Amino acid sequence: MNVTKKQIDDLNLEVVLKIEAADYADEVKKKLSDIRRRAELKGFRKGMAPASLISRLYGGQVLYESVNTVINRGLGDFINENKLHVVGEPLPSEDQPQNEWVSGNDFEFHFDIATTPEVTFTLGKDDKIPYYQINVTKEAKAEMKKNLLNQYGSMQEAEAAGERGEEELRLGSNLPLLLRPHRFEGPHIVQAVGELEDENADIA
Repeated sequence: MNVTKKQIDDLNLEVVLKIEAADYADEVKKKLSDIRRRAELKGFRKGMAPASLISRLYGGQVLYESVNTVINRGLGDFINENKLHVVGEPLPSEDQPQNEWVSGNDFEFHFDIATTPEVTFTLGKDDKIPYYQINVTKEAKAEMKKNLLNQYGSMQEAEAAGERGEEELRLGSNLPLLLRPHRFEGPHIVQAVGELEDENADIA
């Protein structure tokens, strides 16, 4: 793959990717092989359909995905190697050349990249940076707790709580909330979405 750039101005450039068949051939072969291994087609045992049939049925989709993988890798490597600070993400140029999507062909793609300006400044001993101290009220904490429970809460039975220590209440798959140490007697169950048996538990 050949990657070239054309500097439009101080902050904008155009990147041209020229992709040859050899750049995406292995990716196509790998994807078609994986599809064949999992394919269940009428008249063939699972994984035993002819490779030519798989290629005819899925070749176009696999070609598109494979070339797209090469494009993403090429752009990512170019940005990292040139240490560019990109605004947003590369966008296809308006003057995009026409490509014929046939396996074995070469492809050419143009992308516009916007970069952030370089900002430098120095601080002296007389410069001051304001520091803001925000006091969070109990009401605000309670409101946040209520919103989190409503958004991520689910009905499920918890395991029996152990001795004094931090108990972890998982609300959804991505947001663990730690309850501060309390003594629990027996198992605790989330009664309903947004409703805990211990309504006074603090959010860490």
